[in-house]
Amino acid sequence: MNLRAGSKSRRPLRRLCWSTAGAQSRLPGCENHRRCGVIGAGCRLPRFLLLAVLPARAQDSSADERRCTGQWRATAEERVASCTTLIDSGRYQPVNLAILHDNRGMAFRAKGDPANARSDFDQAIGLNQNYTRAYANRGTLALAQRDFDGAVADLDQAIKLDATDASLFMARGNAYDGKGDVDRAIADYNEAIRLSPNYAAAFFNRGLALRHKGDLDRAIADYDQAIKLDPRNTSAINNRGIAWFQKGDLDRAIADYSQAIRLDPNLAAAYNNRGEALRAKGDFSHAAADFDRAIKIAPQFALAMTTAAWSHTNKRTTTAPSPILLRRSSSIPRTSRPTPIAATPMPTKATATQRLPITTRPFASIRAMPMPATTAASYCAGTAISTAPLPT
Repeated sequence: MNLRAGSKSRRPLRRLCWSTAGAQSRLPGCENHRRCGVIGAGCRLPRFLLLAVLPARAQDSSADERRCTGQWRATAEERVASCTTLIDSGRYQPVNLAILHDNRGMAFRAKGDPANARSDFDQAIGLNQNYTRAYANRGTLALAQRDFDGAVADLDQAIKLDATDASLFMARGNAYDGKGDVDRAIADYNEAIRLSPNYAAAFFNRGLALRHKGDLDRAIADYDQAIKLDPRNTSAINNRGIAWFQKGDLDRAIADYSQAIRLDPNLAAAYNNRGEALRAKGDFSHAAADFDRAIKIAPQFALAMTTAAWSHTNKRTTTAPSPILLRRSSSIPRTSRPTPIAATPMPTKATATQRLPITTRPFASIRAMPMPATTAASYCAGTAISTAPLPT
C-alpha cells in the first residue's frame, strides 16, 4: 500500500493514466507512466488541473460529457449536440449509452421535439430494460401528450423497478386522473404521501381529486397541508378558495383569493374567482373591477369578459349567465436535469414540483406535476464512466 510521506492517513493513492490512444483508463503498473496524475481518494485534485493534463481528445470528450450530463450550463441544442457526439463515439458500454440516450431525450423534449425525445427514450429502454428513469421519462412524455394509457403502462413498469419513488406514484396518479379514474388517482397520491410525508404537490393533487369527488372538507384539509409545506403556493391557496366557495363560505373564499393575489398580483384566475365570489355577495362594482383586472392580465379569459359585461349591465339580477368553460391546460414539465454517466444507472428521486399554468375553467383547480429530478451522483473525472477502448 502506498502512503503519503509524512501523513498519518492510511488511504491509498489512486493514479489515473491515459493510453496513447487518448482513452482515459487505469493501467497496471502505471506508477512509472509519465502521463499519470496522482490523486487522493475522493478526487480532491481540482478539476481544472485534471483537464490541464488531459490530451486534447480527452478534454473534448470531458466537455461533451459535462454538457450532456448537465454539469455545465448549456442550451438544449448544445446538450443534444454533445450527447450525439458521445453516442456516436462508440466508446460507451450499453448501460452508459442508455443514460446518454435518456439525457438526449430530455434535451429534445426541452427543444419541443417530442418525436425525437420518444425515440431516445425507446432506445434507452432497449439498451437497459431495467432503467427506471427512462420508463418514467417516457411515461411523463406520454402524459403530456394525453396518452394516459401509455403513461400508466410506462409508470407501472417504473414502479415495478423502484417502488420507493414517490414521484412515480405522483405521476401515475395524474395519469389515472386524466383517465377519469379518481379513486386510483387518490390511491397513488396516498402512496406518494406515505413515501414522502412532506410532498406538498401530492397533498395538492389529492385535494384536487377529493374536490372532484365532492369531499370538500378533506380537500380543504389537503390544501391546508400543502400550504403549510409551501406557504407561497398560490395555486393551493386559490384552489382552497374554490372549495370554500363551493361550501358556500364566501368570506373565506374571498380571503383565500385575496391572499393569492397578494402573493402573485398577476394571478388572473384569482381575480376572476374573487370577482365571482363578490358577485355572489351582491358586490357588483368590486366584482366588475376584478373581472376587468383578470381580462387585462389574461385576455383569453372569455368567462371573465362575459361575466364583466353582465356585472356592468345587470347588477340587479341575482343569477349569472351560463359561464363559458375554458379547457384546463395540461402541460407537463418538458425538461429535467440530466443524469451523470455512471457505471450503473441510478433511480430518479423527486425533489421538486412544477405547477400548471393557471388558465382554467371557472372554479377549476390547478394541477401540480412532478418534476423529474436528477440522481445525486458524485462525478470524478476519469472514474465515473465505463467505456469501451477507443480505436487506435
